[in-house]
Amino acid sequence: MKNRRLTLNSIFRGIDSVERRNKLIHMAHREHGYSASEIARELNVHRSTVGRVLKQESAPIPDSRASVMDTPNVMRIMEHALQLLKTRGRDKLSLRQLAGETGMSPTNLYNYFNDKNDLLEVIRIYGFRKLHDKLESEIGKELSAEGKLRGILDAYFEFGVDQADLYEIMFNRREVRESGQRSDTFQEVVTLVDDLYHLLRDVLQDYMKLKGEVAPENLRETALSLWSRMHGLICLYIGGNFIYMSKLTRQDFWAVRDRMISTIC
Repeated sequence: MKNRRLTLNSIFRGIDSVERRNKLIHMAHREHGYSASEIARELNVHRSTVGRVLKQESAPIPDSRASVMDTPNVMRIMEHALQLLKTRGRDKLSLRQLAGETGMSPTNLYNYFNDKNDLLEVIRIYGFRKLHDKLESEIGKELSAEGKLRGILDAYFEFGVDQADLYEIMFNRREVRESGQRSDTFQEVVTLVDDLYHLLRDVLQDYMKLKGEVAPENLRETALSLWSRMHGLICLYIGGNFIYMSKLTRQDFWAVRDRMISTIC
């Protein structure tokens, strides 16, 4: 057993990003000898989340843009950008307009973002991190496998409805499709989406085991089907084009959620 010079609480105190967390997971395991299960309990995440990080040959080192994104200044810019999205919409959002709202000069703002597409990619990363953290907080609760599955579906729906403008940006990357160009942060967006899928898949797998339905060849399709139905439900709700959906209550959603779960096994 390695000498544990620091407690897990000390190691993970004040983490503010997925990249920083992953780097500390490697440090806790390699330098202090903590197991994946111990680290998962400390972070209130599923053990497989820690396992995936440890399977990497080395801890991921954030690039310069990812490091800049985690500064208080950029977080303040994100708050103003999200407010502009709500009041003026995606198409009218511009770096010059954002500079005026934040009190920064346009030149200074370009130190953080190359252009509007770059800004939108950073907003996506901000959103996926928030959604990931929200779902992981549900997984960390002392609940049954079915309770955790219900919990993350509830949390996902709540996030999509309450953060409708942000959610639309996260899953609609039309600027990237139209320009055919990938920003410096493209891979980080892909990684965060992949982490989100694996989080859902792992909780779903635990539920399927509970029901005696351990069919790994169907797990991927089942996870994608469940995610697609959740995403479609949220898009119908926030799209504003379907009168019935505007009358949907939380109780209605719970009924739909239970129906989705009942069809899994």
